[in-house]
Amino acid sequence: EGEGEGEGVEAAGEGEAAEGEEAAEGEEAVEGEGEEAAAAAQVARAKARAALAKAEGEEGEVEGEGEAGAEEEEEEGEPTLVTPRKGEEVTEEGESPRESPREDTEFPDEANERIRALQRENKSLKDEVAALMSDLAKGAAVGGAAAGSAADRAKIRQLEKSLADEKKKTKTLETRVKEAKTAEAGKGADPQALKQMELKLKETEQGYKKQIKDLEAKISKSDKSAEDSLKKVENQLAKANERAAKAESELEETKKALKETRHSEEKLQKELTELRETAGEAQAVKEELTELKKETKTLREENVFLDKAYKEEKFLRKKYYNEIEDMKGKIRVYCRVRPMAKYEIEKGSKMVVDCTDEFTLRVDTNKGPRDFMYDRAFPPDCKQEEVFEDTRRLIQSAIDGFNVCLFAYGQTGSGKTFTIQGGGPGLEGVTPRAIRELFDLLSKFDPEQYNVGVQCYMCELYNNQLLDLLLPKDQKAKPPSLDIKKDASGMVKVQNITMRDVDDAAKLSELFAWGLDARHTGSTSMNATSSRSHLIFSIITRVEDTLAGKTVAGEKLFIYFAGS
Repeated sequence: EGEGEGEGVEAAGEGEAAEGEEAAEGEEAVEGEGEEAAAAAQVARAKARAALAKAEGEEGEVEGEGEAGAEEEEEEGEPTLVTPRKGEEVTEEGESPRESPREDTEFPDEANERIRALQRENKSLKDEVAALMSDLAKGAAVGGAAAGSAADRAKIRQLEKSLADEKKKTKTLETRVKEAKTAEAGKGADPQALKQMELKLKETEQGYKKQIKDLEAKISKSDKSAEDSLKKVENQLAKANERAAKAESELEETKKALKETRHSEEKLQKELTELRETAGEAQAVKEELTELKKETKTLREENVFLDKAYKEEKFLRKKYYNEIEDMKGKIRVYCRVRPMAKYEIEKGSKMVVDCTDEFTLRVDTNKGPRDFMYDRAFPPDCKQEEVFEDTRRLIQSAIDGFNVCLFAYGQTGSGKTFTIQGGGPGLEGVTPRAIRELFDLLSKFDPEQYNVGVQCYMCELYNNQLLDLLLPKDQKAKPPSLDIKKDASGMVKVQNITMRDVDDAAKLSELFAWGLDARHTGSTSMNATSSRSHLIFSIITRVEDTLAGKTVAGEKLFIYFAGS
């Protein structure tokens, strides 16, 4: 018992020293020490299994001897215990090599009861050893899970040493049980020695129980520490995973931002290149602009001179143009000879009028040929374009601010309608051609400098009464009375007549055709649709020069007399 206690103290001391050393080592431990702890735990479990197997084998041997002793008791009847004296050895037959007297004491029941008690204690100790080994395995597993804790590895090694001590003590106890059985079998055991042995066994048992309790407390503390360490490691791992996820997210965002930055950098680089090219072009443009400014200054000076010259020339052009027209006569008379009609040819009629030149007509009369002079004479085969050509210049005069009037007169069937209105496509008369020419000339004005406006009205003189041909249909039931008067500018106007604004030639031609449809017509012996009224169609133009601040207004009148 003294040696056992000494060994237990020494083992405890070694455990504390080992624990201190391991704790010191734990402070310098690295991540690889977790693998050493797991390997140490596996070695400890292997040693524990081997010790347990050995203890079970010895127990079987002791139990076998106990059974043999019991059989001998049954056969001999009275078991004897042999207690060796000091300095003597006991043989296998339970006899001392010396020949000394022995006392036969009869107490088989009491000895057997003690032996069985020792066996139960032995079994209990083995169970506790197995439980310790299981706890040790759990501690090793926890230590492997929390492989970074040096304190856990120290506790595991201490448990291994405590287990080895328990094995030694168990072996000692089994040896004593065996000796007790041998003594009981020898029938010569000393009751005093047996009681002393029992006392020692009880003390040993109490020592074992205390050590087992301490070991259980250490294991519980180790388990708790290991669990705390495991939780701490798990928390650290969770935080590390969280930081890793956050870092990964930040890395992705950084990569994305870097990609966008590179894209922006490439874009900026491209823009910089373009800006450099633009800067070079701008420098060239600047130099060119400087030259252009010089040229512009020169051109402005020339433009002032040319503008002055143009105004003078424009004034002279208008003056000379209209003087020439006046020299031709303010009133010019043109005569157009129509070709013979089909019915005239069928009757065998012959032409009695001949155009001897551009100005002369010769007419065969009963008194002989007679010549008539005109400003222009048009033969029967002349085209519509030729007739309009001499009246075209009058359109320009109207735009320049002069009043122009074109009369068409002659007897019924002489060709007034064909000359003024015209026929189908390509055979348009003077009025449709004058409308197109008017808007062609107005389109040449610069819209940034000139404001151009065109108006028209159309009426007829029927039975000494003026009638508005462009009057809206809802006013025809009670038409207003029309009066011819002059305004403040000296232009002759028809009061209360309908004035229509027009923007293009198509609209003006449409209004002209609409007015013709409303005109009074009648049938004669020479013309089935002879006009029964005098037609007046007026086109008024206004041209405002915004730079000069002047407005010029002119009127072009087309008068179509009724057939006589």
